[in-house]
Amino acid sequence: MAKHSHQTTSPQVLFSTQQLPKLAATYLHQDLAGIANFRRRKLKRIKEPP
Repeated sequence: MAKHSHQTTSPQVLFSTQQLPKLAATYLHQDLAGIANFRRRKLKRIKEPP
């Protein structure tokens, strides 16, 4: 939801889970199912030139 709030400028009121952004709804369903959510940032590897 934090990412979505940066993309919109007007306040929004959501009354059901169908109105959630797709990614937020996915995380909500995972949370309700008890599935652990491990969001890791992909590491940027610095490649040394040969």
